[in-house]
Amino acid sequence: MKDDALVPVVVPAVRSESEDVNVLRNAVALRRRRLQASTDRLRREVRREVDWRFWYRRYPGGFLTAALVLGWTVGKWGQPSHRR
Repeated sequence: MKDDALVPVVVPAVRSESEDVNVLRNAVALRRRRLQASTDRLRREVRREVDWRFWYRRYPGGFLTAALVLGWTVGKWGQPSHRR
C-alpha cells in the first residue's frame, strides 16, 4: 500500500450546509481509515521486532552466540567466589 497518510484530503467547494457536513464527515472517515491502516501496519512491525522467533530465524548464529555468552555469564555469577 502506498503511504499516502500525509496526502491532504481535497475538500471541494460546497454549496449548502448539509453538503458541507457530508464532505467533512467523508474527510474524517477517510482520515480514520488511513490512521487505522497506519496503526495496523505499526502494530505488525512492532510485533515482528519483539518476536524472538523472527530474530532466531534471521540470525541463528548470533542467537546461539548470545545464548552461550548468557549461559557463561550466569554460570560465572553462580560460582562460590562471586557469592557473598
